Order: sequence, then C-alpha cells, then structure tokens
Amino acid sequence: MEKYYRLPSGATVTNQNTYLEAWHNIIDPFEKLLEIRVVGFDPDIVYIDKKSPHSWNHSSTIPVYLVRRILEEAVKVKRKKTAKVKK
Repeated sequence: MEKYYRLPSGATVTNQNTYLEAWHNIIDPFEKLLEIRVVGFDPDIVYIDKKSPHSWNHSSTIPVYLVRRILEEAVKVKRKKTAKVKK
C-alpha cells in the first residue's frame, strides 16, 4: 500500500523527500525570521520560542497560509530596505 504525504499546498505526493523538502522550504525561513523552533507541521505549523527557558509551555499553532503571508511580507520589507540603501 502506497503512503501519501500532504504538501503545504494541500497537494499529495508519495515521495517522502519531496514532502519534507516542501515543508522545510517554509519552515526554515520562518524559524530564521522569528527566531523560533518549529516542532510540528502538517497541516499547521507548531512552534516554540527558542529564547524561553520553558518554551514547551509556550507553544503555538499557526496555519500555513498565515506563515506564507508573514514570509511574503518579510520579503517585501527586505526589498524596500535594500532599495533605500541603493539610492
């Protein structure tokens, strides 16, 4: 029996490496941007604050669509800052 994996887009694949790569394409920049640690994913992302000594008591869940929006806005802000520096 073939196993199916759900990508962040909602599509399904049978290749586990494709699945993990797709999720890490979202998780890695999100962790870096907010200085958090993702501890779970699919269908939502569960994260903890790396700076909190009791971070497991302060976990939160966020839907993938919102993570994408946050990352898109961060890219826009970075582009604006880069454009101002070049002027």
